[in-house]
Parts: sequence; C-alpha cells; structure tokens
Amino acid sequence: MTNHKTFIVVWDMTGIESVIDAGAIASEDTFNCLGGNRSNLLGSLLHKLKYRAQVNNQRHYEIYSINVDDSIYEDDVKQMFEDAPQNAADTIRRLGMKIYSDRANPKTQVIV
Repeated sequence: MTNHKTFIVVWDMTGIESVIDAGAIASEDTFNCLGGNRSNLLGSLLHKLKYRAQVNNQRHYEIYSINVDDSIYEDDVKQMFEDAPQNAADTIRRLGMKIYSDRANPKTQVIV
C-alpha cells in the first residue's frame, strides 16, 4: 500500500484560494483527543470554509478533498492551478470528493 496525503482544495471563479493538508490537521485532532482536549479542528475548518462559500455565492466556490501521493505538496497543487487552472479544476473534480460546489454553468464558466 502506498502512502498518501489528503488535501482540501478551495477555489472560486478567480482561481485557487487555498490548499490545506487535512491529514496534518486530523493528526493534531487525534493527539489533542489523546491528551484529554476534545477538539475537532478539521470539522470546524470545513464548516467555516463552507459557510464562507455560501455567504460569497457570487464567487462560485468549490471545495474538494483529494488524495495524493506522499511526494506531492501543497505548493505543487497551487502550481498546477497557476500553470493550467482549468485543467487543474477539471482533474480535481474528476478524481476528488466534492465537499461543496456552487459551480456556475459548467459549459460557460472557465477559470482564468
């Protein structure tokens, strides 16, 4: 079995906004719980991201979770969006898990 990372990727019609290492946050939650401090940092973060997307619906946010090989880092995903934003979005939509999407008409909306 190969090792992988899980990222939360957030973008809107203007491009990439953030790439978050969800695995690192989940690990922190686990250690906090073992230490007696019950926290849900990842759940709280996802809630805030979804709320922000809903409040700013004119920006047509999309939030996806993707599993990637251990050799890929946050900056690699950001670079992918800088180099070819539409291809990056289409690839993540195809391979990732949708958390939230207020995607504009997919036939007319192109990320630039």
